[in-house]
Amino acid sequence: MTHRSTPRYLTLAVAAGMVTAAACGSEPLACTAEFRVYGITVLDGGGAPVPDLDPTVTLVRTGQEIVPDTTLASRANGFYVVLTDAQGSILGQTGRQVRFSGTNGIVSTSADFVFAAGVCHVEKISGPDTLVAQ
Repeated sequence: MTHRSTPRYLTLAVAAGMVTAAACGSEPLACTAEFRVYGITVLDGGGAPVPDLDPTVTLVRTGQEIVPDTTLASRANGFYVVLTDAQGSILGQTGRQVRFSGTNGIVSTSADFVFAAGVCHVEKISGPDTLVAQ
C-alpha cells in the first residue's frame, strides 16, 4: 500500500487562507479561510449565564432541524451556537429565517434570526446577540 501525501502547493494555498469562489457573472474573488460561527448568549433575569439549556435550531420555512457544531459553544458562559459556515448550503442568498430555542425544564427562551449564504461565508442579517431566559 502506498501513501500519498497532500501536494505542497495545496497545503500552502489552504494555509494562506485563500479559496477562489466565483460570484455569478463576476470575476473570481479570494475568500478567507476563516470559519464563521454565529451564536447567542443566554442570561437569566439577574444577568448570569444560563449554561444548561437543551438548544434546538430550526429552519422556520421547512421545520428542518439544524445541528450546528456544538463543540464551538461555551455553555459555561451561556453561549450557544446558532449557525456556522457549515450550514451555508441550506440558506438562500436573500436569507432564511432560523429559530433558536432552548429550555432546561425551569427556564426557556427563543429568538428568530435571518441568515443568508454569502459568496464566501454565511452572513447574519438580523437577530439578537443576547437573550434573557424566562
